[in-house]
Amino acid sequence: YESYERDERIRLLYLSLQDLKEREKKVLIMYYFQNRNLRKIGEQFSITESRACQLRKAALKSLYRSIQRKIAS
Repeated sequence: YESYERDERIRLLYLSLQDLKEREKKVLIMYYFQNRNLRKIGEQFSITESRACQLRKAALKSLYRSIQRKIAS
């Protein structure tokens, strides 16, 4: 049962990531899966570290909303 719940959470996260804009998706992948800091992400996108932080925060909000919609449906 726990394995099923874990698999379902991973599936939900994966599907919700697909709903994000390409830039938002890249920022989250770079930050959480490639362990890049905001300065490096900023350099990659030719933006400031502060702007990279704003993008990450906006991407997380979008991801949260997408997950909530999927749970509700």
